[in-house]
Amino acid sequence: MSSDSVRLNEQNYRQWAIEAEAPLATNGLWNYVTGEMRVPIPPIVPASTSALASTSEPRKIVRRDPCDLDYDFEPESNDRNYLSRFEAFNRAWTTWEMNNSKAQGQIIKSIVRALQAEYQSIKEPKALWDKIKADFQGIVKFDCNTRSDHPRPGHLPYRTR
Repeated sequence: MSSDSVRLNEQNYRQWAIEAEAPLATNGLWNYVTGEMRVPIPPIVPASTSALASTSEPRKIVRRDPCDLDYDFEPESNDRNYLSRFEAFNRAWTTWEMNNSKAQGQIIKSIVRALQAEYQSIKEPKALWDKIKADFQGIVKFDCNTRSDHPRPGHLPYRTR
C-alpha cells in the first residue's frame, strides 16, 4: 500500500474497494480474499497395517484435522509415498498460512486506524472483506451538487404534498 492510497473510512467504501483490490491482485493474494485459495487438505493417513493384519476388516483410512498442526505420525518404512505427500502438504500449508496472513494484514493496513480494531480479530481475508462489504456497501453519501447522485423530488428522502 503506497502512502497516497485511499484508506477505508465511513465515507469511501466504493473507492477503497477498487484501490484495495489492486495491490492484493498484484501480489498474488486476491484469491485468498475471494476464497478461491482454500486451506490445503492433508493427505490421507493409512491406518497401521500391522494393527489390521490380525483382523479381517478392510484397511481403514483416517483423515487428519487440517488445523491440528501438532499431529505426529510415524509411517511404516515402506510408506515413502505418504511421506512425500505429507511433505508437500506441509510446504503448501506454510505457503497458504503466510499468504493468508499477508492478505489479512494488507487489508487491515488499508483501513483508517479508528476502524482497525473492529476488524483486526478477523483472520481470514475472505471473512474480513465480506464483513467490511456488509458494513459499508449500503452507505451512500449523496452529493447535492451532482445531479446523478441527487435524489429526485417525490422519492425518498423527499416527500411532496
